[in-house]
Amino acid sequence: KPLTNVTNTKLLCCQSNKEEANSFAVAPDVGGTGTALLNMPLNDTPFDDDSSTGATVTNTGSITAASAGTNSFNITNAASLNGSSQRISTNNTNLPFDNVAWTFDIWFKLDSSASGYNALLNTGYGASSSPYMYIGLDDDEKPYIENTDSGTKTTASDALNKNQWYHMRVRSDGTNMRQYIDGELVVTKTCGSTDLSSAGTKTIGSLLDNGNNANNFHGLIGPVRYVSSDLGPPPLGGLKTSSGTLPNSADIPDIWAYGDVQSIAFNPFDGDMKMSTAVP
Repeated sequence: KPLTNVTNTKLLCCQSNKEEANSFAVAPDVGGTGTALLNMPLNDTPFDDDSSTGATVTNTGSITAASAGTNSFNITNAASLNGSSQRISTNNTNLPFDNVAWTFDIWFKLDSSASGYNALLNTGYGASSSPYMYIGLDDDEKPYIENTDSGTKTTASDALNKNQWYHMRVRSDGTNMRQYIDGELVVTKTCGSTDLSSAGTKTIGSLLDNGNNANNFHGLIGPVRYVSSDLGPPPLGGLKTSSGTLPNSADIPDIWAYGDVQSIAFNPFDGDMKMSTAVP
């Protein structure tokens, strides 16, 4: 495309994050849209998958939808899990969660009495021989990612608050997974090489895909979505929903870069750099 003359205009580099503060490696100019292969609003029962996949969703433990209370994400109702005997699972076998591009979004609020680990996503662990990936909060309320290939979990440095809504995004570019809380990068982990699409049952709220234990999630879980593309970093403050729902088609940024935790407004004519919340 031809260049146009620009005068006294702030040029916005896209959202960036602390970890890659000095790299500013620009992603390919991919553009287009990503398609949701799992899209569960969880705002009323029976819970279902609104994506084109239309996978079966199983509600174990008679989970109900409760008022989400005050939040900045426009969530009205959410699944209320008791932390011991409830989980949500799907027979969806189109979610590889390995070294391909994908994006997983989930909104949640820990109950004030939550304790132990609090599972958000289990890609199918049910026995010691099962390949798996966990996404959740440890017993210090710190976000983490754990997968079979590394055999260990990588944990964020800061704990989350109970009784507070958060948006978590985990995205893969095919090489690394990056975990964000309300738009801030908290964990980076190398992708696994094991295709997890058919490995067990994809489960929300339990570290077992075939049972429950003390590490079940205790609190509210809002919409859950898996998109088969890397959508890039989420907006600072987290992505807002439409009354607790998400579209099945999601925009892929045309271009984005990594840098500091906030976006940067840069005027190349005077060298002035100002913090901005603008995102693609």
